[in-house]
Amino acid sequence: MEKTIRARFSKGVIKPLEKVDVDEGRQIAVTIKKLGGERGS
Repeated sequence: MEKTIRARFSKGVIKPLEKVDVDEGRQIAVTIKKLGGERGS
């Protein structure tokens, strides 16, 4: 499965902004892309 979602980085944790269909404890690959116009970009 491959899916792009929006997430927020807060206090050292990447938090998805939408539901993600992934089993608890499963390792996944994450690609970071800064979005323009938002804090920290």
